[in-house]
Amino acid sequence: MLLPDLAEKIVREVRKLIGEDIIVVDTEGIIIASTDFQRVGTFHEGALIALRDKRKLIISKVNQDNWIGVKAGINLPVFFKTM
Repeated sequence: MLLPDLAEKIVREVRKLIGEDIIVVDTEGIIIASTDFQRVGTFHEGALIALRDKRKLIISKVNQDNWIGVKAGINLPVFFKTM
C-alpha cells in the first residue's frame, strides 16, 4: 500500500510533467492524494473498477455521471510486486 506522503509527492511530480489533475487511490477506492485537495478522502468508483478489473477505464464527460465521485479522465491501475 502506498503511503499518503509518497502519493502526494508522486501527484506533484506527475502534475509537473503532464499539467493535468492527478489522483492516487487506495485499494478501497478512496483518494489518498490529489491535485485537488478537496477530493482527498472521497470515494472514486472508476478507480475501484479499474483496480478490480486490472484495466484502464476511460471516463468521458458524457458518462461521468454514471459513477460515484468521478470526473472525466483516464483511470490507470498501477500494481507493484503483485502475485
